[in-house]
Amino acid sequence: MDRSVDYQGQILTYALQYKKVKHITLRVYDDLRIAVSAPRRLKKEEIDRYVQQKGAWILQSQHKINQRKIEKAQYGLRNRYTAGGYIYFLGDKIPLILHSGISTQLIDGQLFINATDDSQKIAEKAAQFYQSQSIIIFRKLNDALYPHLEMLGIKKATIAARRMSASWGRCHVQKGHIVLNTQLIQAPKECIVSVLLHEYVHFLHPNHGKEFKRLLYELMPEYDQWTERLNLLISLS
Repeated sequence: MDRSVDYQGQILTYALQYKKVKHITLRVYDDLRIAVSAPRRLKKEEIDRYVQQKGAWILQSQHKINQRKIEKAQYGLRNRYTAGGYIYFLGDKIPLILHSGISTQLIDGQLFINATDDSQKIAEKAAQFYQSQSIIIFRKLNDALYPHLEMLGIKKATIAARRMSASWGRCHVQKGHIVLNTQLIQAPKECIVSVLLHEYVHFLHPNHGKEFKRLLYELMPEYDQWTERLNLLISLS
């Protein structure tokens, strides 16, 4: 059910859902929606007061979301699948050259594609290029990173690459396996390493608690910088 409260002259409308929970949970989503989950024992008026008390935090969160959208529109990487277009590869802008009779390959900083000026076909060829290069690049980065982790008693992971819509990476600790999102190949190598390292730290610490964060920042002090840049440059899709 939807409810509204007044916070300093601004109307905050939120979706209320009663659940079997002990405490109130409040979320602000990327589309600016406000959602509240609350124990069934609480009266609606009590929940209204709680939302009012969180008014400053809600408005600040919505402002940050809007600011991030503006920054993404300004700085986000967007491929242009046309003749004379370009794609992004490891943070670099790569011109597309349409050429018949040649397989897709990167030559002197240009991506040659055997395709006509058909945006869908060009996008398909680019996706194939990303897939083939992802596994090569990801494994090379894994080879370079692992010596820094071996002393921690972590087994070297096998690496796979596939497109994912909800995460940059996943780890399967028992199998010693890490899957990285092929969309990462558009970003600078440091962004990719930050995701790879994140998954490796889960081999020792399954959650995101204090020990997880301590080890992560010890191994990569600039971790936040690169993850913020990654999320600014590319949107999961």
